[in-house]
Amino acid sequence: MRNEIMDTLKQTALVLSFLLLIPIVFLVNSMILQDNPPFSYYLTSGVMLGIILLAFILAYTMFSSKNAEFHPPESKAKWKFLAAKILPRLTVVWILMLAFLIFGTMPPEQIAGSAFMRILGIRPGEFLVIFCVPMLIMLSGFFLGMADRKSPLLAGGFLLAMTYPIFTGPKILIIVFNKIFIPSRITAIATLDLATLITVLLPSALAVCVLIPLYKSLNTSSEKIKSQRMLKRIIGPVGLIIILSAYALVS
Repeated sequence: MRNEIMDTLKQTALVLSFLLLIPIVFLVNSMILQDNPPFSYYLTSGVMLGIILLAFILAYTMFSSKNAEFHPPESKAKWKFLAAKILPRLTVVWILMLAFLIFGTMPPEQIAGSAFMRILGIRPGEFLVIFCVPMLIMLSGFFLGMADRKSPLLAGGFLLAMTYPIFTGPKILIIVFNKIFIPSRITAIATLDLATLITVLLPSALAVCVLIPLYKSLNTSSEKIKSQRMLKRIIGPVGLIIILSAYALVS
């Protein structure tokens, strides 16, 4: 576990170091663009994209090092191995996403006295996104790392499942909220959280969770066989994501 924590911190520092380019991009655009957005826009967008990129890299490189292959003798050892790989990476991304939600959406003069109240004001739906999306990314990275990384269909399916809650999911949430839930008698708070779960997180969670039963036989199969098994299981949930995304785009 200690080695995993150190590896996670090193990768995190390396990825987040690219945020130092934000002032350079802002200055270059200031000289080129007439209506250049304020620096706060670049900072907020850069930090959010950096956190997403960090989650992808931590997930994808999870099994690219000397620990890429594992053959634990017992079932319990498998789950301990997986927990040691995922938990340090999840914790880092969770902390960064929570900090971004608290400090990245508040003016600097309000942070000192309102940060704690901002934590208390976070909606359940926001907590779902903060904690569930990184979990989906890490689990996707785990399965992709254990299978054939050269399979374009499998890689595309995982990429769609991981990015769907971040990009297309919120638009679908708004459509469902406006067209289906508002006319009902469900309260606004309960409705928004329910819509977040059903239309944003559930399809992506299914795309990953249907693969969990395969974990028991991952170390006894070739990468090609692993990829074929994953493709068969993931095609249903990914198809659901495609249908929901198409519904949002044509509506």
